[in-house]
Amino acid sequence: MSVRKAMGLHGDAKIILTLEDDQVRLSPIGHGVSRAKALYREHAKHDRTTDQFLIDRAADEGDDESDDRRGDGA
Repeated sequence: MSVRKAMGLHGDAKIILTLEDDQVRLSPIGHGVSRAKALYREHAKHDRTTDQFLIDRAADEGDDESDDRRGDGA
């Protein structure tokens, strides 16, 4: 039986190969996405839409540019 078949992968489904110490782990990429979403939900401080996130990031960028003009930027 092929590895892809044993993992239940069909078509052009992608996998993530992770090397830890002397072990190799293969994970369907969907599992990583699901885990990332779960971590976000667990640690998110605000319920925001994508649009609100982008607006907030644009405001942060503007603050950084103001700091740079004053000489306060990193």
